[in-house]
Amino acid sequence: MLFRSAAVVAGCAVSPLSLPAKVHADAASDLQTKISARNQDISALQKEIAGYQTQINALSSQATSLATTIKSLELTQKKLAADISLTETKIVARNLEIQRLASDISDHQEAIDDDQHIIAHEFATMRQYGDASIIEIILGSNSIAETADTLDQLSVTQDQLFSRIDAFRKDKANLESTKKLTEKARADLQALQKELTDQRAVVTSTKDQQNKLLASTKQSETKYQSLLAEKQRLKEDRK
Repeated sequence: MLFRSAAVVAGCAVSPLSLPAKVHADAASDLQTKISARNQDISALQKEIAGYQTQINALSSQATSLATTIKSLELTQKKLAADISLTETKIVARNLEIQRLASDISDHQEAIDDDQHIIAHEFATMRQYGDASIIEIILGSNSIAETADTLDQLSVTQDQLFSRIDAFRKDKANLESTKKLTEKARADLQALQKELTDQRAVVTSTKDQQNKLLASTKQSETKYQSLLAEKQRLKEDRK
């Protein structure tokens, strides 16, 4: 029967090949494992940065001295180094996320192509019998059983068609949603890359600041206090 062959063709069209499907699933699983690992690294770095910030805040409440200033600068450099590691890890994670989204887009597009193929096939099948009345189907059949089978297959084809149209709409919505997520991920990546450049510049500035401090005071507390007093005097003169 025509409807029976249509059902078989439809079933074959959506049946995935086991080996490629397994390879694809393994790749997706590996990618997700890498993303999860980077997210764990991000959490660990955020805790490390918070610890440095707590120490820096504690030093700021102490009396100003050369030792506390140098310690604060050293802690700031460690925090900045951790900030850079955090940003670099976020960049890696974002690139992995973009790869995952690209894979999802490919999956959604394949599903849409499959939907369109099956919908076209089901429509072709429906057109062959869609205009025939029940009387015409009965007269064209060799037996009551064949008539019943034809009507059943027609009903199944209609259900499959409506189901596939619904799937097509959902797949299109998923595709558009994933494309928007990809655009956002790429924008985030650009922002992170700029942030990384800025952070590296701050590290350089902080190192220069510490080197100048050590050179001007020669690690002498007395000279450091004199330097602070001179800066305070200049500040008051500008008022």
